[in-house]
Amino acid sequence: MDTPDSCDLSGSTLQVRRSRINIGVPVKELSSDDPPWQGHIYIIKYQDTSRVLTYNNDKGIILADYEGKTSQRWICHIKDGWLGFASDPGETSLFMGHHNAKLICAVNHPQAGEMFCVRKRLGDGFQILARVGQNLHPVGLDIAGDPAVIRHSVDWWGFHMLA
Repeated sequence: MDTPDSCDLSGSTLQVRRSRINIGVPVKELSSDDPPWQGHIYIIKYQDTSRVLTYNNDKGIILADYEGKTSQRWICHIKDGWLGFASDPGETSLFMGHHNAKLICAVNHPQAGEMFCVRKRLGDGFQILARVGQNLHPVGLDIAGDPAVIRHSVDWWGFHMLA
């Protein structure tokens, strides 16, 4: 499978150079402490569980048990110092963002709502902070258990680098 090893977000077009690696095999154990870096592919898991952020065409971004699916891989991008995460590397990439607090994938180029700051916690994992106007709010789970931007959330996320 072709996967990107670097990217450039010049203008509104995502430019990706591809390399040949095998990431089609599910990982047996997911780590939590790989810091996100541009051009790399990650599984983003919820705290110390096997549930991961998963792109679903009908429901947006959901938490689902890790199965090694393509929809559970996120490529990290950088723009103006902010991190962005795209669901499917290539010309059809949709960026993780938020609308009415819910996490979604709706645009193929990052705007303010698709830019994040990721901060290392003292323990395992990271806090993901979403841009909301001029503020940063954490990503956590809403009352229904869906990934969302939740003010004052203490939820944390693990990043497991695949490539």
